[in-house]
Amino acid sequence: VFLTRFLQPWAFYASPARAWEFGIGAAASLSAVEAWLVRKVSHTWIWCFGSALLLVSLALIDRQTSFPGWAAVAPALATAALLLGGSGAGASGPARLLAIKPMTWIGQRSYSIYLWHWPAIVFAKVLWPVGSISAPIAALAVTFVGASVSYVWVEQPVRRSRLLANSRHRSIALAGCMTLASATIAIVAVASFMHFSRQPSQLAIAEAIDTYPVASGSTHKCLVLFADAGLTECAFGRTIHPQKTIVLFGDSHADHWSTPLVDIADKRGWRVITLLKAFCPAIASDVYVERLHRVSSECVQWRSSAMERIAGLHPDLVVIGEASSAYVTSKWNVGDRHAVASEDWATAMAATVNTLTAAGIPVLIMRDTPRADESSAVCLARVVWRGGDPGRCALVRTAAIDDRVANAERAAAASARTASYQDWTDAFCDRERCPAVIDGVIVYRDSNHISDAFASHLAPALEQAIDRAMAKVSK
Repeated sequence: VFLTRFLQPWAFYASPARAWEFGIGAAASLSAVEAWLVRKVSHTWIWCFGSALLLVSLALIDRQTSFPGWAAVAPALATAALLLGGSGAGASGPARLLAIKPMTWIGQRSYSIYLWHWPAIVFAKVLWPVGSISAPIAALAVTFVGASVSYVWVEQPVRRSRLLANSRHRSIALAGCMTLASATIAIVAVASFMHFSRQPSQLAIAEAIDTYPVASGSTHKCLVLFADAGLTECAFGRTIHPQKTIVLFGDSHADHWSTPLVDIADKRGWRVITLLKAFCPAIASDVYVERLHRVSSECVQWRSSAMERIAGLHPDLVVIGEASSAYVTSKWNVGDRHAVASEDWATAMAATVNTLTAAGIPVLIMRDTPRADESSAVCLARVVWRGGDPGRCALVRTAAIDDRVANAERAAAASARTASYQDWTDAFCDRERCPAVIDGVIVYRDSNHISDAFASHLAPALEQAIDRAMAKVSK
């Protein structure tokens, strides 16, 4: 439970942290446990309890659940109950259902299915786009065909081999040879992928993915990570006696504007201060961080420190950027119980903007960029590999934006005289589509962060937006 809260990958993958689940299975296999339970409850009721608990687990455990933690108790107990209840005899008992041919066929191959399913899912996701019906069908087919073949030709022959059973040395030798063969296949596969990735078209896509903005890409690690509450302040441009000071404030969607903003500052003799934290909006709203599996208290602490620092700096402009659509109830967060209502988001936005403008600090709010369901760069790599048209990776405009979120933010900006709102949608999209490549420049690094090259491509428009925002102060 502790590791799930603070080091979730360790809780999930480390064997000692999951040993208790094997312990439940071991306890369920003891005849004394079964005899004790059956004296109190029948096999049928034990099996019904296990089935109900498993269904509850399927319904309540989702991608936002802190797992394993306490949540893992339910499916582990459900499995133990199914095993205990299913061992009961009787024509009407659960054993009759579990003994039918499809159940025993899957049960016999269950370990082979377990080994095959994850590689099949990973490769299906690589080869087919998100939402394609072909991906799950292909993954299911490969899983069952592969499991059937390996069960008959590998698992059973090895298990029943007298040569191996009678010789410890032969068993070790076979294990060593199979390990060596697997390592060789992996090395050859990686080498072939590396050769493929060095093609010019793929190199351009890789560069778009791997080139980070000047703030997060700097050695100062200007983008504070998820579990860190400390304030990291980075300064760029003319840091001594600057003509003006601009603060870039927000999450990674503010960070992807840092390169063009610093370029503008270098040209004009300005200073840029970045106050950035991953998945933490500038506005005063609690957010649930999926990687932490909880509401981020670090975000609250970091934001408070950032606001104090901005007040102390009293900059000429604060530029706010954030992945609004990731936090607010929108088409990407339908049914997300942790999503912030758009009305609450607008209220929090207005509160932050009014706090800054009341202190005499003008604000420029950047509308969140259009968002895809999958990585645009991955889509391009897949299409180029197949010799297809990159235009197939374009987003449908109405599917890539959510005007309700933008309207709430625009209204908040309108509540303060020295606040401005910059809508970038027309720079990314025409009337119908949002291309993956514009003027020969790859637009996105992933599904929602724009590439550093395209951010620089928008530098003239950003410069004009900054000038308009600053002009409001003199009116």
